[in-house]
Amino acid sequence: MPLIILFLFLGLQACSQQNSTELEIYHSEKYGFTIDKPKSWAISIPPDSLKLDAVGFQQVAENNDTSILAHIDIVIEETKHDQLKDFVKQTINNAKDYFENFELISQNEFKNGSLKGENFVFTSSFGDMHFKSSVFAYYINGKIYIITAESDSQDFQELEMLFETIGKSFEIK
Repeated sequence: MPLIILFLFLGLQACSQQNSTELEIYHSEKYGFTIDKPKSWAISIPPDSLKLDAVGFQQVAENNDTSILAHIDIVIEETKHDQLKDFVKQTINNAKDYFENFELISQNEFKNGSLKGENFVFTSSFGDMHFKSSVFAYYINGKIYIITAESDSQDFQELEMLFETIGKSFEIK
């Protein structure tokens, strides 16, 4: 769990948001999935040294600095949990212990074609930065696919529908 949390916050800095919603399909040959991603967002893959099965998309500030305005991370974990609800419950409990000012906003089940998933939204802080995150989780063949979309709390509302569209566009190929 700590590696997931570490990956979620790598390089994230709070600043103003500019929304670009033109989407394209991202296909991961390595992990066998597709998902929509904002066309103008950068793709990031953590170094092998982290031993983390993941890929991310980042909206970087337009003025050529390294500030990340929003990000979406897909993390894949082998799990003993055969019930998605158990995994989500454990993840929420771990997040409560890790994040400052953690507040669960909503939690629900959803269907994405033949896939069943769980979504939860929460707010938190890390130092002086305040975040809002939407997490989409799928259990497929012994693996949990965790899609976390996150931005500064103030900017989340304008990105919420985009995050939902992306989280529910996930498909195993």
